[in-house]
Amino acid sequence: PMFRLLITLVLAIMIIELFLTRRKGEGSGTVGKIQLGLAVFSLIFLILVLSNISIIKEKIESTVVFLLDISRSISSVNRDSALNWISLSQPEFDRTIRTGMVTFGANAEVIKPPGPDLIELKSLVFPFSKRTNLEAGLNQALALLPESGNNDIIILTDGNETDGSISEVLKSMDKDNIRVSTVPLSGFSEKNEIIARSIIGPSRVSPME
Repeated sequence: PMFRLLITLVLAIMIIELFLTRRKGEGSGTVGKIQLGLAVFSLIFLILVLSNISIIKEKIESTVVFLLDISRSISSVNRDSALNWISLSQPEFDRTIRTGMVTFGANAEVIKPPGPDLIELKSLVFPFSKRTNLEAGLNQALALLPESGNNDIIILTDGNETDGSISEVLKSMDKDNIRVSTVPLSGFSEKNEIIARSIIGPSRVSPME
């Protein structure tokens, strides 16, 4: 308040001085015109200061969407590691960065739309899914992103697709303001794992055979 009062008094004195100078007919020469111009400029500047006018720079917003694979091929251990990775990543983001999360298996589900709040990971319940549709997950993540600003999609997956084609989406999407990154997750595996491609046996068997 004291600062504004002093500026107001200076402004008032300058206006009175300018008025008296012009009334006496002073400042009619070149030097006088320069002095008059400087005085007018000073008055305008002080008025702007008193009006609290400031230049607001355009703020570029950033949005980050985590895309988490919850299909059966991701073991519970690796899924917990992925959640821990997301949890540790969030504090690094400035609170002006909006974060969101999408999970996908056979279908995609929005866990949290992009916003300034942190993603609550402890209360998440993951449905059982045998299928992996990366394309559906990426399309859902793209739908959450704004048209402007810096946009990031971080995909946490083992990369095994059973449905759809993520490569087709990447080819068709406008990537001018969208960056897609991946965090590789190890697929589910057991020691001495056996994969059965086919089983051949008799068409009819007896009980206990």
